[in-house]
Amino acid sequence: RERAAQLARDLPTVTLQAEARKSDNDGGSTASADLASVMLVANYSIFDGHAKKSTRRRIESQMRENTHRQSKLQREVKRDLRFAYNQLQAIKDEYLSAQEEIISSESLQALYQKQFELGEGDIINLVEGEERLYAAKTRALRLEAEMIVNSYVLLRDAGLLDKEDFCVTC
Repeated sequence: RERAAQLARDLPTVTLQAEARKSDNDGGSTASADLASVMLVANYSIFDGHAKKSTRRRIESQMRENTHRQSKLQREVKRDLRFAYNQLQAIKDEYLSAQEEIISSESLQALYQKQFELGEGDIINLVEGEERLYAAKTRALRLEAEMIVNSYVLLRDAGLLDKEDFCVTC
């Protein structure tokens, strides 16, 4: 837009002035005067010390710089989106392994419980199994929360969620 405005400033300026007058009884009762005039003036600067050329080059340089900035920002946004998506996938995989750990800890705890009821098991194994199960469930809940937050971050970064509607620290 600035380049087009500069190119328009470089064009010659044309001024047209038209005038028409009529007066009756000028110089007596019998005289009538009609006057019409048109003036056309064109101005163009033939040599301006290369000011137009340098202005045009400056504007083109700014346009190239803006294009470069825009492409750099696009690359950064794509990189950030890829990173957020990969991070979300990693958390999802870790969450699935935590779920499997919960299932195995529950079955192991059930085995320890039966052994203890039959008098063959040890109370220490029963307590340690309960601690493992608790740690696995805590880890799964933490990962689930991280997965939800990262999903919203990914949606926000992709522009599908308003930044004002989502606060990471809240």
